[in-house]
Amino acid sequence: MVQRRRDVSSSRRVKRTSDQVRSSMVGPRGPRAGRPSARHMNAESVKFSSTRKARKAAHGQVGTLMPRSTTAESARAYSRRAGRREYTREIQRKSRLKRVLLIAVCVLVAIGVAVAVGLTVFFSSVSGRMSLGDSNAQQALTAPADGQSTTYTLLAAELGAAQGYANEDGPDAYVLAQANRDSKKVTLISLPANLRLSYGDGQYGRLRDAAAVDDATLISAVSRFAGVDIAHYAKTNVENIGTMIDTLGGIALTLSEEIDDPRAGDVFIPAGQQTIGSGQIATLLRAYNYTDGKTGQARVQCSVIAAILEKLAGGQGAIADATMIDSISGTISTDLTSQQALDMAQAFSGITASEVDIERVPGSETQRDGVTVFQAYADSWTDLMERIDAGSQPSNEEQAADSANEGTVDHGSFTIIVRNGAGITGAAAQMSEQLQADGFNVVETGNTDSPAYTETLIIYKDSAYEPAAEEVAASLANGRVVNGGDYYTFDSNILVVLGSDWKPLA
Repeated sequence: MVQRRRDVSSSRRVKRTSDQVRSSMVGPRGPRAGRPSARHMNAESVKFSSTRKARKAAHGQVGTLMPRSTTAESARAYSRRAGRREYTREIQRKSRLKRVLLIAVCVLVAIGVAVAVGLTVFFSSVSGRMSLGDSNAQQALTAPADGQSTTYTLLAAELGAAQGYANEDGPDAYVLAQANRDSKKVTLISLPANLRLSYGDGQYGRLRDAAAVDDATLISAVSRFAGVDIAHYAKTNVENIGTMIDTLGGIALTLSEEIDDPRAGDVFIPAGQQTIGSGQIATLLRAYNYTDGKTGQARVQCSVIAAILEKLAGGQGAIADATMIDSISGTISTDLTSQQALDMAQAFSGITASEVDIERVPGSETQRDGVTVFQAYADSWTDLMERIDAGSQPSNEEQAADSANEGTVDHGSFTIIVRNGAGITGAAAQMSEQLQADGFNVVETGNTDSPAYTETLIIYKDSAYEPAAEEVAASLANGRVVNGGDYYTFDSNILVVLGSDWKPLA
């Protein structure tokens, strides 16, 4: 029985093989014309797995010869193995790609860290060179509120003795700069070095005297005078200004008149369009023999600042701006960090000198205790600051009127009555003495009906005496000028009502 099953199995195997051979026969069974007979074929040259296949080949019946795997691997197994090989290759390819990407990311991170460290070191180095050192300026500065677009910066420059202040201490030029990021507008307000203002606690003196005390005293005095918070402070000197200008490649200025002042230097600068470098800057900043005197000097000084701002805000890009700030960092001392300076340069990118507004404190010079001081016109100054804060500027007529009023009022040409409206014993007499020392004609002193005045008033009825009232307010460095109309009755050109805001001189 076992042998019969084996024979059946063998016959089935032979039959299956025969069918396969018949299904894959090459050509007809018999020889074709033009084709060599099978008997002439070298059947012996082909090795067959069995004698039966060899005999069939001798008769021209040759099946398709397929290469046999030496491993006896099935088609399914081969396909599975080939698929695994391709899968493995794909995994390996993806793995290599991941490794490449990982390396690239690591390199980029390393570069980013190196750049960040480099920038930190760079900005720290620049900030160190710009630092105010042991200055106490920070005590008087007020940081702007979040979202505040308008900030004030006080600029101070030491111009040297050639300006005629050989025995004076402190810087010679002061500018209060307003910068509005939203409107991209900058206004420069020139403050005379001999401007008389309050130091606080009833103490009065010149601006340069406040600077001689320390930076905090200077900043506080200007902040109180202007009625604004000062966020930043910067100071320099004429030599560093020259270095800065040369580093920036010079500045372009249009001069309305020639510069020829022996007290300022021996450099002659013609009128018109000029390129200014370190060789001319000292003479330019110190000169004041202009047609309009100190007003012309203030205008030129502010024009220099405006031209420098135009260079600093040139809009060359962050890297160029940072490089430029680095190059000038040793020429100025400020509370601003290098990053803040860069942000400021980019915020005002593209601004030109012609777009910078230039103003000067309205007032005039007078003598006090043998010292020449500049007295501000209180109301005119208040109006100017209100217009600046509102983003508007005085008209040409207003500016011309202010200029015409400067130094034109004769202190003895009008009469003054002083009334004590605060109930401060002896205050009216002391104010009278102060005014008389300035050359004013005080004809009467006394008290008001009620000691309820909280504000000092300088009152006029005739508009012709408004400049005179402004002059009195400037002399007192206090008081509000008002048109009395028919409300006040007095027998003088000017009535001064002393309020509780007035502090007697020490």
